[in-house]
Amino acid sequence: MGDRDQSGITPTVLSGEGAIGEAQVTPTTYTLLDRLKTIATNLGAVVLTTGSAIIGKVGIDQTTLGTTNGVVRTGGGLSNSGVKSADAAVKATAGKVYWVSVSDTAALAVEINDSTANGGTDVWAIDLPAGGYGLFIFDPPIDCAIGIYLDVSTATCKVVVGYK
Repeated sequence: MGDRDQSGITPTVLSGEGAIGEAQVTPTTYTLLDRLKTIATNLGAVVLTTGSAIIGKVGIDQTTLGTTNGVVRTGGGLSNSGVKSADAAVKATAGKVYWVSVSDTAALAVEINDSTANGGTDVWAIDLPAGGYGLFIFDPPIDCAIGIYLDVSTATCKVVVGYK
């Protein structure tokens, strides 16, 4: 205690071994504490009102889809087949399968065919035991050049296909 550091300030021990600091109600002018107090005080006066203050390229305000900043969603998102419990044409044209969700109380075989009707080329298949379930994500997605057809072995299953 009493030793000055490089800035010429004498640190004061507040409490406990090695606790060094300085407490002042009004910091000495031109000290770090004075500068920090000024910054903190003045920050409370900074107000950016909605839509009136541009502070630079910070981000995109997309509160009104397609109008603000001209951002328009293109290409759309993924579609899903809805819950299926029987063979079904998921998509009648070429597409990609991104995920398949499957569950069944009975044993189940699931196939995804590259076709618009049963009997096309199997591009993915799985056999599940009774009570089986799973979510299968394909990255990259499975390409289907003709269409996407779901082929299932039971009527008690619940299958959903995510596609584009």
